[in-house]
Amino acid sequence: MADLMVTATEIFKKGFDPEKDPVSEFEQMADGTYKGFIEGFEFKEFSTGTQAFQFKIRVTEEPYENRAYFGALFLTEKTAPTSMKTVVKYAHTLGVEIEPEDFADTDIIEEKMKDAVGYECVLVLKTSTSKNGDFQNFKLEF
Repeated sequence: MADLMVTATEIFKKGFDPEKDPVSEFEQMADGTYKGFIEGFEFKEFSTGTQAFQFKIRVTEEPYENRAYFGALFLTEKTAPTSMKTVVKYAHTLGVEIEPEDFADTDIIEEKMKDAVGYECVLVLKTSTSKNGDFQNFKLEF
């Protein structure tokens, strides 16, 4: 087990401010626009069973420089059409052509979207409130 007093001393030596500082880099980024680039794309199934296409964006400016943002386009019965159109639109903008039959195998979509890796983008984050609570949406601009 780690020596907790040594760890706590290091945390406070580095100037941790419990009022302002996040506890981990996995905390939600503030709404706004951030320059970055596409670092990856994958089809993902979460532990809940929900499936999504997920972009990994590497932010290149402060205050989140070098932080990874994972933007999921969920594939539920309700959200799948919008998510699929978003993938096709982003792919087309980046010169990647996706056909309807490509969706029969998510590996094909992943393979084609490898061509998008490295493209610069602007990540736009905006939190919306609904009856199910707050949810942060993302959009990519090229």
